[in-house]
Amino acid sequence: GVAVTSIERLSNLDGDDHAVPTRPSLQRCVTWVPDHRVEFDAADSYIFSFHGVVCDPETEMGAKIIRNINRLIANNKRIVFITNDSTMSRETFFERLTLKLGINMMETPTRLQQCQIENSSEQDLKSCLSRLSVVTSCFTCAWFLKQAGIRRPFVICQGKGFCEELENEGIRNYVAVVNPDGSRKPEFLKPVSKENITRIIERAPDVDAIVVGWDHQLTALTIAVAAQYIRRNDQRNKPIPIISCSMDAAGVMGWTSSTYGAPLFQNRKIHTIGIGTMAHAICGCTELHRPPIDVGKPSEMLLEYLRSPTEQGGLGVDLASAVVVGDNLKTDIRLACQGGMRSLLVLSGVTSREQLQRKEGDMEANHLPTWVVDSFADVYD
Repeated sequence: GVAVTSIERLSNLDGDDHAVPTRPSLQRCVTWVPDHRVEFDAADSYIFSFHGVVCDPETEMGAKIIRNINRLIANNKRIVFITNDSTMSRETFFERLTLKLGINMMETPTRLQQCQIENSSEQDLKSCLSRLSVVTSCFTCAWFLKQAGIRRPFVICQGKGFCEELENEGIRNYVAVVNPDGSRKPEFLKPVSKENITRIIERAPDVDAIVVGWDHQLTALTIAVAAQYIRRNDQRNKPIPIISCSMDAAGVMGWTSSTYGAPLFQNRKIHTIGIGTMAHAICGCTELHRPPIDVGKPSEMLLEYLRSPTEQGGLGVDLASAVVVGDNLKTDIRLACQGGMRSLLVLSGVTSREQLQRKEGDMEANHLPTWVVDSFADVYD
């Protein structure tokens, strides 16, 4: 793995105090025009966000987006997908991209060459390619825990993807709100009471971190248990870190269709709670004012993983010749700016044109996207 010496060093890789490399000043965001393709196509690697960038391939826009991504792959460009969605393991995410969406991730010649193993099975190739081309925040969290020497975290998550990534990194003694198969532990669905809080903690009294992933069934009891763990360890002079898979305040579940069953919500984005809001709820409950450690976009920790050589456990992306394609100013575009990368902001997800125009005048030039386009479907005719 990437060499690290302490949790203090790792926890400082949260991006907040990281110097932003200077790139040419922009007075305003540059709206995409066909002439920009020359510079866009000159990149070697493209780092795609997922939610808000890729959409249903059964729609006209979604089908065009998939075709445009496959065009890059056909031109031997490296494609990396990153997501703050902590519900999916890398292999599950890879299968979704290839089997459900039709993205030709198995056809990248350079990556396939890296993964060629004598007599290797198709499953071995898929596993190798998934490690080289997709990053989920449950993986970056597991990677962080391993580097930091954390072995018994209390994990708030959804589904089995998180458990798979923890076990892949050798972390098997965790305490989670789900079973290894992803099913919900019924004790975490009960109401808050001193009996329910203490009963859970008595079963697993010693944890060395609180990990917050995206939990679709987050309960007041889960928050109370996490806060109690933090307070208990502070009282024992053994403070534990709070690690969040992202600091997103909200997310987008997707768009509704024009024929959606609830007329008030036809043709609309449906927003949901973000992991950052969940993490802040736990921190606020402790009253200890301890900020969470962010291991998702746009943390410096993620940038370190992207640029570190493959021999050292990273992805070996040359950030100077990479373009980030994302829908969120606070995560995707900030990640690009912190890494000195060019960026394409698509307005098909979290950030709308109205939001961009409101924030544009208040943002420093080196926090703006290089280009702006309505959706990735519009990049190529």
